[in-house]
Amino acid sequence: MQVELIVFQHTLASSLREEQWPSHPALPVIDNAIELQQYYPGYSDFNSFETEVQAFQLLPASEFKLAKEEKKLNAQKDYNILLHLSWKQPVETGKSAVPVHITNIEDDISYDEHSSNIKKIDGTVTISKKNYLNFQANLSLKLPLDDIKSEVPAQFIDKKDSAVFHLLQTRKMRPNEMHYLDHPLFGVLVLMTPVELPGAVERSS
Repeated sequence: MQVELIVFQHTLASSLREEQWPSHPALPVIDNAIELQQYYPGYSDFNSFETEVQAFQLLPASEFKLAKEEKKLNAQKDYNILLHLSWKQPVETGKSAVPVHITNIEDDISYDEHSSNIKKIDGTVTISKKNYLNFQANLSLKLPLDDIKSEVPAQFIDKKDSAVFHLLQTRKMRPNEMHYLDHPLFGVLVLMTPVELPGAVERSS
């Protein structure tokens, strides 16, 4: 399955005032998640020549299927794209499904926790199948307080002059259907497309 995500921020000042917030928002746990890897054509960790992207390797932008949606979002001042990723993976049933780590920070070394101007997406997505494809997004968005033009509820403020917000949603999906997951401050577009994985053929969902 090819999975594609666009995560974007809502920049409207009224977003925070329109939501009834949970009193103790939980944050994603990424300890057991699979890390997406960069794809370098012709190189493999096993010193073999690779001519196509393997499972859980990031696809180049030339293979994005939501390029038009990204262009539309970029054309509107009320939205700010935080990340656009795509990769291929097998889809397991039920509890066999493993979460995939999603972030717009390339590595821990380049991310400065004390920076006041970083917009950080962090969390997981988990895809499984039964009668439908089941997609779960468990994501947090960290924003500098100066970037939020509205009063922030106290439970979202951390110790570094920033606030952290949480999106946890599950959707039943069919292949080739784009879905939208909404939050007052950010949203997610997701599309899953059946593809043949290198070395294996995916069963139809």
